[in-house]
This record gives sequence, C-alpha cells and structure tokens, in this order.
Amino acid sequence: MPNTDPVAISRRTLLQVAAVGSGIVLGAWIPSAGAAAAPAGAAAEGSGLEGFIDIDGVHAEYRAAISNFRLPLPTGWSFPAESAVREPEPNVMWEQGTGEFEAYLYWQRAVATAAQDAHLRGDDAEADRLLDALESGYNSSTRRGLIDDPDNLFVTVTIGPARGGNPTARGGVAERDFSRLMEAVHPA
Repeated sequence: MPNTDPVAISRRTLLQVAAVGSGIVLGAWIPSAGAAAAPAGAAAEGSGLEGFIDIDGVHAEYRAAISNFRLPLPTGWSFPAESAVREPEPNVMWEQGTGEFEAYLYWQRAVATAAQDAHLRGDDAEADRLLDALESGYNSSTRRGLIDDPDNLFVTVTIGPARGGNPTARGGVAERDFSRLMEAVHPA
C-alpha cells in the first residue's frame, strides 16, 4: 500500500540539497507523518503543518518574488518565468518562503557565474564589482530573511578566495580561486 502521508520540505532542506557539492550542510528533513495535505496553493493550516504550502503555493511565491526582486541581476540574465521546483511525490508540503528562496538562489548563482565569467575574460574590475554585489546581496535583509548564516561563512569561504590577494603561508599572494564559489552555487 503506497504511503499517502504528506511530507514537509523546508527551505533548509533545499539549501542542503543545493550545497551538497560544496560540503556545506545546513538543513534537515522535517517529517510530518499523518498530516493531511492542504488545498492547492493554501497553507496547511489545521493539518499540523502551519507555515507550509503545497507546490502551487511555491510556484505562486516564486512568481511574486521575481516580480518584486530587489537585487539586480547581472547584464544578460533574467529570471526563469516559472519555478523549477517540482513535486517529488504526491502530498509534499513546502515551507512558506520556498519560492522566494528559489529566486534568491537563482540571483546568487547568476551573480557568481557572471563574476567568474568576467574574471575568465580578464576583466577583474568587473569581477570585483560583481563580487561586491554578491557580498552586498548576501549581507542584505533579503538573504537574512531566507538563509541563516550567522558566521557569514558563504562570504568568507566562497567569496573571499574568489577575490584572491590573501597572503599565503609561504609569503606569496593567493591568486583568485572561484572553485568554492562555483561549487556552492552550481552543486553537483
């Protein structure tokens, strides 16, 4: 007999899935055995899943988020018109804010990729401008409302090496290294 109990997925779970390639683990599954699924697009009120929405609610959140997104995308980039989040199985509930979270992660990936592309073209001034935008956006209330990172690890572990210029153990200066940043925004 198939399991028809709803499964709840938090933004933190999505972050964990997105960060698998970078070794950063920040999320966990939230089980909800025995709860009933909510109507399309609705919060799961009364089901024991307050604060969760179904896949239609995620897609509506995403469309609203991209229409009012405060952080500018790099030149040549635009948000996909529809959310890429798909229901992995019937009766999955998603934490409210998942659509906004998806839009933020797309922005973060776009800016990081554009910064690396600028560096590879030899335009380190543009790479620095984009890394500044990425760090500023990461330190914004937009990110803080979606991703918990009190130690600012994303900035120190991924953006810092992409900037380069840090002293090495042998007295040299480290070159720019975008590998951790790309692993974080383009997980395997």
